Amino acid sequence: MITTTLKEAFTAKYPKYMQILSMFKKANGCPAT
Repeated sequence: MITTTLKEAFTAKYPKYMQILSMFKKANGCPAT
């Protein structure tokens, strides 16, 4: 049985979307103000 996480499936289908998402995560990690 192959288990694929939602993130892995998304990365496979939408690599550019995951790139943008990771950039947002990095931005959110830093204080905005």
